Amino acid sequence: CESELYDAAAYFSALKGIPLAYAALSPEAEGVLSPVVTLKIKNKPERLYADNPRFLIADENELAAAPKESVAAAFASLASHIVSLVDYRVRGVLTGDFCRASYNLARSAVSDSINAVYAENAALRLLENRVRMAAAEIFTDGAVSCGGENAAAELLESCGKSRLSAAERKFFASVILIDLYAAYFSAPHELLCVPDYGARAEELAAYTGYGEGEILKNMLACAPLAREEKLAPHIRQLAEETETLRGWMPKIAATYLKLGGRDIFRNFTYAELVRAVCRAPDLPGAFSVLTLMRESGALELLAAENAKISF
Repeated sequence: CESELYDAAAYFSALKGIPLAYAALSPEAEGVLSPVVTLKIKNKPERLYADNPRFLIADENELAAAPKESVAAAFASLASHIVSLVDYRVRGVLTGDFCRASYNLARSAVSDSINAVYAENAALRLLENRVRMAAAEIFTDGAVSCGGENAAAELLESCGKSRLSAAERKFFASVILIDLYAAYFSAPHELLCVPDYGARAEELAAYTGYGEGEILKNMLACAPLAREEKLAPHIRQLAEETETLRGWMPKIAATYLKLGGRDIFRNFTYAELVRAVCRAPDLPGAFSVLTLMRESGALELLAAENAKISF
């Protein structure tokens, strides 16, 4: 489902009003029900709306015979939403745009996926949880799954020793970002510096192909939303929860490897990771805890000579 061919089929069938059916031979079905598809036009990712009817067809016997790698990828994709759910809650506090029912549905899908991976019907349960996640995504226009891990994964696409799938990149990014989020919420900090928006927009435009004006417009729109004082009543709870999630992440990563996933944790250099994490909040449409870190100057510390990212 993450192939450009599927997104193209979804988009052009939507233009003609033709229903689209997807036969699931594995639990990897990310984006299959999403009304938003991503196509690369002149090497630039374009997110387009496609609201035609979608159908998902599954055969339990086929799913049971799915390759281990596909089960691992489905698990990785769902587990990576741990980050986006934190970001969704934070954005809800800052913007007021929050649906408790969708959040609970997405959270239960992630929790069940983590608990179900060793069950006999693991592939089927992962596919069902993908559908549950899709329902939450559709109801919130994708906001419930639009976290910092997606932006970091996009910037990691052209890095690394080997090409990773979107699910693998998102999973790897989530392991790093939960560590950073926990540190950010638990440590007191003051405004360290004011970001140089112009320089950052110019740098990201040269790296990604996005228009400099588009990037700058997004940064200036996000900046007023990054009001840390509005988060003050929630900081303690966020710190406790992200610290708990940080403790879970090594076990989740080990589970991914036991399921047959590739060892992706040595794929990137430290410089590639810092570049992706520091630039992620500047991508158009990306507002996450990383945006708060950028506005306070905390992200700039990652580029310092002695900065460390633990994963």
